[in-house]
Amino acid sequence: ASQLPKALEVLLKPGEMACLPAGGWVQSYADEASWSLQSFYANSRGLNRILEAVLAHAGQKEEIFGYSSLPPQAKVEAALSAALGRGHGGFSGGRSVLARLRSLDR
Repeated sequence: ASQLPKALEVLLKPGEMACLPAGGWVQSYADEASWSLQSFYANSRGLNRILEAVLAHAGQKEEIFGYSSLPPQAKVEAALSAALGRGHGGFSGGRSVLARLRSLDR
């Protein structure tokens, strides 16, 4: 534990933002109802690590057919559909949840 970097606590006020270096981790809390937008700029190696973490967090243990050969955008779609589909009717249910989320952005 002595080799790990120390945690840094930051309080953001409305309209402020925090930028983290590549490989940085964030854990956030809100004292009241709030909205949060997070954006990651990832190269293909970083994207694969992010998507693997999403799938692991969702408990996705089954292999997604052809996943490793998909282009980046299709990998994101497949990983999010699989993660969102847990408890919502599987992979196709995840695609429905993802489509509903995207419709809210229009």
